[in-house]
Amino acid sequence: MTLMMHSSRIWHAGPGEIAGWELPLRRLVREEQARQAGALIRGVDLDAYLDRVVARGEFVLLTLDEHLGGFCAFYAFDPALDSAFITLFVVAPEGRGLGLAEAMLACVATQARQRGYRYLTLWVGEDNVPALRFYRRQGFRVLAHDDEKGQVFVRLTVGEA
Repeated sequence: MTLMMHSSRIWHAGPGEIAGWELPLRRLVREEQARQAGALIRGVDLDAYLDRVVARGEFVLLTLDEHLGGFCAFYAFDPALDSAFITLFVVAPEGRGLGLAEAMLACVATQARQRGYRYLTLWVGEDNVPALRFYRRQGFRVLAHDDEKGQVFVRLTVGEA
């Protein structure tokens, strides 16, 4: 048995602060989109979607041995809302099962809480069983189903009312 040890780092990058990571981020999304046979991001042009996320989103980035091993992109720019919205969460296969996704989510929750948001929300494909299981383990609750799109809307409480 071979045990691979990775040096990892998790950090927050605000809008416009991911210069140098954009190409690896796009590559990671395309690889995951292929692994999921097109089911990761559905019904929209992938490049246009990523352009919007890169331009407007905030990121929690994960590096493994100085390479991008995952990221969580979220929107937290409307203080009138009570929720920060996770738009995309990807962890490379070599980063899975190590507790890193949990640590990344905790970093996003901290960012949201510090800005006065009460919840983290996201849509997840109802057929993405591993992701649904992960979110439920982290305390997310199902709020709605969109049967037409095959998605589930989930929410995690991160702050006070």
